[in-house]
Amino acid sequence: MTLLFKTREERLGEVLEIRRKFNTLQLSPEIEELFDILNNFVNNGEYKLGCIKGDIIQKNIIYHLKVKRNRTSEVILRHLK
Repeated sequence: MTLLFKTREERLGEVLEIRRKFNTLQLSPEIEELFDILNNFVNNGEYKLGCIKGDIIQKNIIYHLKVKRNRTSEVILRHLK
């Protein structure tokens, strides 16, 4: 039987990759909030979709954290309008 949902280790691997990409940004309340959301995703395994308005970094952080296997979670930065 194939598991439909990612294991904790698979979620952790995705989150570590995302955190590596965001390592170059200055640490701000928005990035700390994102890291909290990522930590909860790893620990709880709950689907998350949302946006953090990044006034300090001048970008919106859009996150789509997926729990099903073969679906990659993503975090996107978009310039504020």
